[in-house]
Amino acid sequence: MYDFAYALRGYFIGLCIIIITIFLLGFFIGYIMFKGDICLCTNTQCTQKQQCYRYNATPCQLQSYAAFEQVDGKCEYFMPMDEDEKDD
Repeated sequence: MYDFAYALRGYFIGLCIIIITIFLLGFFIGYIMFKGDICLCTNTQCTQKQQCYRYNATPCQLQSYAAFEQVDGKCEYFMPMDEDEKDD
């Protein structure tokens, strides 16, 4: 005899696998295509550019840029670089 609960459990497991697969594919595709999630700086006159991640980061294919301005020698959008990034 075919048990309805057994069939329902099979459909539920299959549906969960499909949802998880779609989520993971979407996450990885989004990460690969849109990893340029910060706006990089193009301000060559900035006094903090050698220590700023926004100025020194390697751009991705779909990168956005802005010329962030300093006010009183400080930039509101300054992002310090990690120690291992400074050595590169």
